[in-house]
Amino acid sequence: MDAYHYQATLLCDECGPNLQREIRAQNRGPMHPADEWMYTSDDYPTGPIPDGGGPADCPQHCDRCGVFLENPINETEEV
Repeated sequence: MDAYHYQATLLCDECGPNLQREIRAQNRGPMHPADEWMYTSDDYPTGPIPDGGGPADCPQHCDRCGVFLENPINETEEV
């Protein structure tokens, strides 16, 4: 599943685009949303990011709806 970054959170592939639409409806979105270099994830959700936002030490979930983002889990080595 793809994920989106927004204000230090991860959003699923449904909540991310929905939030982008909400922000644009309030005329607060970037002029060119496809040009992610023109804004930060503090202002507008960036993505999509494949693999649920990438590898992590634990399962990642959407911060809006709670759905599992299907991210890969880092392998830990026995010491």
